[in-house]
Amino acid sequence: MGQQDKKIHPGWLQLRWDRQKRDTATRVQAAVSALQKDRAEITYASICKRVSVLFGLSISPNTIKRNELAYRTYLANRPPLRRKQLRDSLLMQLINSVSNAEKRSLWSKTARLRRESKDSLIARLISLERTGTKQKSAQMERQWLEQNQDTGEARFSKRRSAPMSGRI
Repeated sequence: MGQQDKKIHPGWLQLRWDRQKRDTATRVQAAVSALQKDRAEITYASICKRVSVLFGLSISPNTIKRNELAYRTYLANRPPLRRKQLRDSLLMQLINSVSNAEKRSLWSKTARLRRESKDSLIARLISLERTGTKQKSAQMERQWLEQNQDTGEARFSKRRSAPMSGRI
């Protein structure tokens, strides 16, 4: 902590600050009550707007966050937090199919890929598909050549073993 963190505030302002905090908390409670009465969603923005309508004063969301009483009022009345988006079942199957030692690596790769842009991921996927297609084609060609080479050698060896007719 530096010198600036240990600022000394004048004691005579403390009473005024405490009163302002209480007044802010009271305004937030009134705004929340009015929002509940209207069955409106309780958000930072809606509270700020309602305080402005009711009291003619503007407050910021940070004012609510920094004021302990106002923040507790907000937390007690806000809508439930949205559940985390469920992970894709294919991804979960992939992660569950690997050993515990590999899971950490897989989670790291997943987190890294989530930070990439969608266009970048699409380009990588198409590139991988092309590479896979080329490798599959090359493998099929090798197998075809091996099969034809085996049959070709057999035909060639049969020709050699056949008696020559005397023609050159």
